[in-house]
Amino acid sequence: STFSSGLFRGMDGSRCLGAVFRTRPLLAAVRLRPLLPHEAGEPLAVQAVPSSPSSSALPAVVVRRGPVDVLTCPAHLVFDEDEAGSVSSDGDSSQARLYTNILSDLVAEATTGASGTLVAYGGSGSGKSHSILGYGDQPGLIPRATLELFRLAAARRQQLQVWCSFLEVHQERLIDLLAPRAADHLEAAPDASRLLEVLELPGKGAQVIGLTECAVQSISEVQELVDFGLKRRAVASRLLGARGRSHTVLYLNFSTPQGDILADESCQEAEPERTRLTFVDCAASEQRGRDPSLDGLWEALSDLAEGGSRARGLGRSFYRRSRLTQLLQDSLGGHERLVLLATITPTLCGAQEAQASLQLIQAAVDASAALLRNGREGLVSAPLGSRTNDLLRKELEVLRRKLLTEAALPRPGQEVGLKARAEALQRALQEREAVAVPFSQQLQQAELLREAQQSSLEVLGISSEEDLDQGAPYLMRLSSDPMLTGCLVHALGPGPLVLGAAVDTSTGGLLLEGLGMAPRHCQVTATVDGRLWIANLEPGRARLRVNGRPLETSHAEPLFHGDRVQLGW
Repeated sequence: STFSSGLFRGMDGSRCLGAVFRTRPLLAAVRLRPLLPHEAGEPLAVQAVPSSPSSSALPAVVVRRGPVDVLTCPAHLVFDEDEAGSVSSDGDSSQARLYTNILSDLVAEATTGASGTLVAYGGSGSGKSHSILGYGDQPGLIPRATLELFRLAAARRQQLQVWCSFLEVHQERLIDLLAPRAADHLEAAPDASRLLEVLELPGKGAQVIGLTECAVQSISEVQELVDFGLKRRAVASRLLGARGRSHTVLYLNFSTPQGDILADESCQEAEPERTRLTFVDCAASEQRGRDPSLDGLWEALSDLAEGGSRARGLGRSFYRRSRLTQLLQDSLGGHERLVLLATITPTLCGAQEAQASLQLIQAAVDASAALLRNGREGLVSAPLGSRTNDLLRKELEVLRRKLLTEAALPRPGQEVGLKARAEALQRALQEREAVAVPFSQQLQQAELLREAQQSSLEVLGISSEEDLDQGAPYLMRLSSDPMLTGCLVHALGPGPLVLGAAVDTSTGGLLLEGLGMAPRHCQVTATVDGRLWIANLEPGRARLRVNGRPLETSHAEPLFHGDRVQLGW
């Protein structure tokens, strides 16, 4: 593989080390976040080392503890930024440079029919959320990639058909983040109609059956769906007290027949072939050893790098070690372009997590080289299209014939497995036939879905920013996950509002479920002059704290702007 290497420095001092490998199926990149204001003066434990322009060596990241270099890790690309949100003289921000260097080529290739995946990995506070989604006037990789898709379609004067799906992987359970449900309980049995499962199809990779797929026409509609998914995550009781313990996967599917962006509604007999962009936000790297999917990703990259017997041949069982590796099997196997971005905290307190993240990058660099040696570069898995239904029907018929044979044999275990596979295939076929309607009709269904999503939030008493009157009081749900903080807002109208685990939302109550929540936990009252009061409705039983101070009586106390209220555990 030919490549160029060097040091590229922006006008603001930020720099990108290395170059994009256009022939590599796997690109490993590292982003060192700048120091935050409260970290000024702290010693740096992680530094970027550029390669010589005349050398073929990769740039590297070095982890130091005192005078000793603990780890020196090469990477295809290293982003070393001196100032947060820095903007060069030509107006190009560090977020824009990150997108241009690691994702713009992948998006451009996707418009010609080559699917691609971005996987973001890093410790808490390393800038992963900022890199993926961004904030305010610094949009991240997902909004920039979505905008580029629609921009390319407009430049070619072609109508682009795009579908969006959003799921969460929590302890090997797949959760549909776009399904409009009034509440989400980890302990409760999931709705049978929304069960998600992974179905492997020959030549088609792994598909998620039961996942909501919403047709979209603009970047704003994609953003609305992502916002709803994040709110749904924040509502879930399993996130109380948790930090970064789950992975999110965002799919952007779009039609690419004959290797070009196209949307022809006049041809409904053959479904347009689809290309997919996948964005994976991994759980915080601190969860390694406690999360099966995170461990599975490490093991898969390590085995691919070693090229041992477990990786030789890359059969389906190689990727069944976890849900996340199943979903990423096309990317890990070199059939799709894969970009792995590790975000690093450069200070001494983040050195341990930086070392763990860089070890994953090292495995990714070695796996990329092994895939090239094995001749897997350039392989492209077949996208889902009109032939998929025929494939499903054919396999389903074969399984039914096998079931007729197995029913007469005393091997119930095998019969159970065949029945489960047949049921999954039947469900997948029914789903695909149900959505085989004109795109204009799918857009109408998407509008109904968004209305149902908004209704489900209103049932929980959740308001959008547009619903808030300027100067009106509100409660904002906090989370240790920066991607979830502030995405849930509860408007407070005049009068009392009861918060608890068994309140009637139809009468204005706010339903909050979680560990230690009483049926009627507390009451917040807004007066006509704009003042707020809070009272414990079950003193001695309900745990209620304001700014860390417990409220153990039913006497109402005032609340002020910025007060932190903690309910339950």
